[in-house]
Amino acid sequence: MKSQKVLVIGTSDFGTACALRLEFSGWQVVLIGRQIALDIYHTRTFTGGFFSGKKTINNVTAITQAGSIEQEETAPDMSLEDFVIHEVANRRIPLIEYSEFGAIKKLPFPYIVITDEAIWKNLLPLTGEVEATTIGPNGFTETNLTYRLADDDLFLGRVIYPFIEEDFAIKEPQEKRLGKEDKFQVKAPLEGVFTATKELDDAVLEREEIGKINEIPILSPEKGRLSGILNSGLIVPRNTVFAEIDTSPSVRSATVIPSKYFSLAGGVLEAILYDLHLNTT
Repeated sequence: MKSQKVLVIGTSDFGTACALRLEFSGWQVVLIGRQIALDIYHTRTFTGGFFSGKKTINNVTAITQAGSIEQEETAPDMSLEDFVIHEVANRRIPLIEYSEFGAIKKLPFPYIVITDEAIWKNLLPLTGEVEATTIGPNGFTETNLTYRLADDDLFLGRVIYPFIEEDFAIKEPQEKRLGKEDKFQVKAPLEGVFTATKELDDAVLEREEIGKINEIPILSPEKGRLSGILNSGLIVPRNTVFAEIDTSPSVRSATVIPSKYFSLAGGVLEAILYDLHLNTT
């Protein structure tokens, strides 16, 4: 089992939690993400590895090919496929931009975990005849999945096996099922250079300044705690989410991945082990 690779699509909270849990369980994980700076959760997820070349969370390191070359650990002329093989052999997670997937699609990936449906849809034309067991949340209604995971509060992380008769019908929008109803995302009213005036986990009052765009103060629409924010100096398009206010009474640090995503990651591991058992008996 330890020689098999799992492709995780997405580097969000869910994708990062899956990568950590699978890596700790002995699987060789390859992460596919988007090399974007506009991620308000980058401080706690592997998305941050795209900015710095590598990111370590709970003693697990995800690294880009550029980061590996910069540290003189791999040769500049090494192919992306060989880079992936090298990194998983050294118990690190290769971090690949989704546009580069074509260069590694010939590698064997018996399991694909889909945590970002938009990236997966972009990859579908490139996957060709790739045969793999796919796993993802029940909310991804436009994607054919081998195994689905319940992502509502009542059954969170449960694998939806065909022989289970419980009602897993989707009753709420995915954002609400994943518990985002207590989070208020703040969007840029205009395009410009963003400067943060508050830091992650800071308490904010309603109409208190949390940042500036082109030196124009942007005020918090709610009272709460800053649970996500972009880095200063980024150019943000109009309507881009640049901050998030947590209005719940929770005191959990915003630098820690919410536990619900590890519940979903546990369901991913269960589905893989169940499928592996079916194919080996």
